[in-house]
Amino acid sequence: MPVHNEEKHISSAIESVLDQSYSNFQLIISNNFSTDSSAEIIDRYSKKDSRIVKVSPKKFYSSTAHAEFLLSSILPLYSNKYSINIGAHDIWDPLYLQILFQKAEQNPDASIIYGQGFDLSYDNNHIFGKFDDHIVCAEILKPFIPHVVLLSLRVNTVMLGLMLENKRRKCELRHFCSGWDHLMVAEMALLGKILFEPSAKFYLRRSKDHGVMSAYKERHLNHEDKSIEDFMRQLEWACYLVDKSTCDYGLSFFEQPQIKNMLKISLIYGYVTRYITNLNFFGPTEIQKFLCDKNLLPLYEANLATSNFIDQLIADTLGGKT
Repeated sequence: MPVHNEEKHISSAIESVLDQSYSNFQLIISNNFSTDSSAEIIDRYSKKDSRIVKVSPKKFYSSTAHAEFLLSSILPLYSNKYSINIGAHDIWDPLYLQILFQKAEQNPDASIIYGQGFDLSYDNNHIFGKFDDHIVCAEILKPFIPHVVLLSLRVNTVMLGLMLENKRRKCELRHFCSGWDHLMVAEMALLGKILFEPSAKFYLRRSKDHGVMSAYKERHLNHEDKSIEDFMRQLEWACYLVDKSTCDYGLSFFEQPQIKNMLKISLIYGYVTRYITNLNFFGPTEIQKFLCDKNLLPLYEANLATSNFIDQLIADTLGGKT
């Protein structure tokens, strides 16, 4: 549970964890230099329940960097079989962990099992609705998994599911960038099944500045350069996922350079469209720099060769018939 100034809701979040019907867990709470009463509330609960582990970063982290700190520096200190994240203003149904744990034990080939999320108001417990953009990467051909995850998943409730640690630890955070959680889920989907369990319910509370673009920028694009380079880091990771998804699966067709280029181009086009609103944060000069980036130009140039390759492949397959 990462925490920064959550005094309004952190008590209900902690209590929803401690009240779980499945009780064999540790609750690691990382207080990220809160300036309100969050630290005192955490101390009060930790004195009452030995399952709570308090963590204090040595410096203040942005939300993305705080997640990286927890995943890369804190979780590896523990030998638990599973891990799961909860926001300090979110709530779990009392059966949430038990249902996810039982399904995970029944599906050892899974990498993430996630539940049904409901959209909760920040100010009160009013439910706006439920999140329905689900993905289940169980039967999808691996070369298409990056596209399915990165282009179809809007609110990343998957990242709040139960993760198998032996698989999660294989997915290092390759870049300090926005969108890292979607990219990490896509990589996890290449290592095991992503399963959805609707009977496991949790309540994802909106942030108090939900929908404010300046707040979104501050949370997700607050890196040192605050430039288009953040977007390039995301695309580099996406291209890595295409390479990873087309290797060692006995699908030689997808290992051909022309097909890989086609997949990378289609994913880049789709990904740029998916995050097109982010470009509003940048000026014309930076956008032009992005479009002419030396790392992307070879892919654009390869697109024509890929198109010609597919035309020839179709012609050969059909024996010259159209």
